[in-house]
Amino acid sequence: MKNWFHFLFKKRLATSLFFILPVVLALTAFSSGFIALVFIDYFLLQKNGALPPVFASQANDMMFYIRHEVLMFTFLGGVAGFGIAYAIHRSLERLAVGARQLAQGDFNAQLKIESLDELGMLGKDFNRMVSSLNKYFIDRMTAGWFLLDK
Repeated sequence: MKNWFHFLFKKRLATSLFFILPVVLALTAFSSGFIALVFIDYFLLQKNGALPPVFASQANDMMFYIRHEVLMFTFLGGVAGFGIAYAIHRSLERLAVGARQLAQGDFNAQLKIESLDELGMLGKDFNRMVSSLNKYFIDRMTAGWFLLDK
């Protein structure tokens, strides 16, 4: 059990994102629909005299469609969670690639910013940092050359 926990939640962010977000969103969609189904079933169908017999068959048909909607929204919740995880992971991966380029001495590494969220702002700050470092090193190098020339 501890090995699975370590693998899913502590080892790799991508694994955690692509596992946790879809599952949480799918379970949220499923649980809200399931609660609605339980209430409808209990209060409308199981209580004797709650519904006239004429409407009982319509209520059963309604339950059939609600069950299918719950399954559909559960699936859509999982897909939405996967999409959110992909968007977060893609932005973090770009930032990591830029940081590796900077660590290798490439002071012209600029990130392509597509989003305006917090990760997009972090990418813009990264680009500003790279520009500042580039300007700093160019200024220091040219100052050194001027000192040597004089």
